[in-house]
Amino acid sequence: MKYIVEDSLQNFKFWSGGKDRADNCSASELDSIEEFLEEIEPVDGWTDTAINDVFWFDFDTLAQHLGYKNEEDFDLQHDPNYLNDDDLEEFIEEWFVNFLQGIKEREGTDGMVSLYENCFSGDYMDFALTDEEKEEAEDVFDYPDWIGERIYNHLLTVEAADLMEALFEDDNGHENLENFPTKEQFRKEMMCKHKKSEQQ
Repeated sequence: MKYIVEDSLQNFKFWSGGKDRADNCSASELDSIEEFLEEIEPVDGWTDTAINDVFWFDFDTLAQHLGYKNEEDFDLQHDPNYLNDDDLEEFIEEWFVNFLQGIKEREGTDGMVSLYENCFSGDYMDFALTDEEKEEAEDVFDYPDWIGERIYNHLLTVEAADLMEALFEDDNGHENLENFPTKEQFRKEMMCKHKKSEQQ
């Protein structure tokens, strides 16, 4: 026997993996998915198994329809501890101070110059204030220590929004920094460190 039931996805009885994904969708997202499924409805219509299978095995397609990159991005943004880019700005300055200190300790003035020029589009000569300092600083094989200190102190004043733009312009990790986190890796680190559930 074959029969058709007309009802909304909000009332659909999902199961197994399909239920896990549907449970993470808001009511408005389920309504949007319902409209999408109506647009791509098979000739013979949707069966309950087919609907559940789309949620279970092809959720990437539904997540992309909703505006997410993929299922992983959907799951990430539905995490109760999710931090959007504006949230990340609250933590970038503190994180950058520790990162900057590490560069200073490991690489000294050379590291400061490299970071300033490659990530912040600066010129180390900006910090030479007199003709004597400019002459001393022109020897690129032996930067004076005061150049590194001035760059270090300057970078400590960079505002959060500018840090986000300079350091995470490439979501695949900064091309001029080795072993540097991607924005998503940084996001996950901050989500773990600053759990909203623990702040309530």
